[in-house]
Order: sequence, then C-alpha cells, then structure tokens
Amino acid sequence: MQDAKDFSRAVRDHWGIENGLHWHLDFTFKDDKNTTMAKNGAKGLQMLKKLSLAILKIAQCVYPKRTSIKGIRYLLTMKFEQEIGKIFSLLNADNLENTNM
Repeated sequence: MQDAKDFSRAVRDHWGIENGLHWHLDFTFKDDKNTTMAKNGAKGLQMLKKLSLAILKIAQCVYPKRTSIKGIRYLLTMKFEQEIGKIFSLLNADNLENTNM
C-alpha cells in the first residue's frame, strides 16, 4: 500500500513540475518552436527563459488577479518603461521575502 502512495506522490510531483515550468516554457515562450542549435546558445537561451519566467511569476502579484504571464509579457511590449519599472520595484530582498511563492 505504501508503494502505491509513493508512486502516486511521485507522479503528482512530476506533473506539478510539468505544469509549473515546462508548460509555461512551451506556451508562454513557444519553446517547442525554438530552433536554436548551438549548445551554448541553446543552454543560455533556456537559462534566460527560466529567469524571465521566475521574474514574471513574482510580478504577477502586482497585476490584477486573473492576469496571465503571457498577458504580462504583452503589457511589457505595449508600455515597456511603465511596466518594467513596476516589475523591477518588486525585485529587492525585502519584497521577495514577503511574496508567497
């Protein structure tokens, strides 16, 4: 019985990662359509996407409750100076300790 519980927990944990990270990379950043082939270029691009995703997830707390990460990226393209200031104001140690992530 314990083996079944361990297995089900492992499956839920795996899908939690899939839904939390990989789905966002595929949907928000169109990762499946990326054709970067150079090893260093592909690795660097993945790191930047993951960093951007982490920052966008932190930034969601200053936008209306139902604003998606893709929606925040769209707002950044429309009003970059205003929106990037709002996001960077969150990125200090005091604010990061108070966010529920």
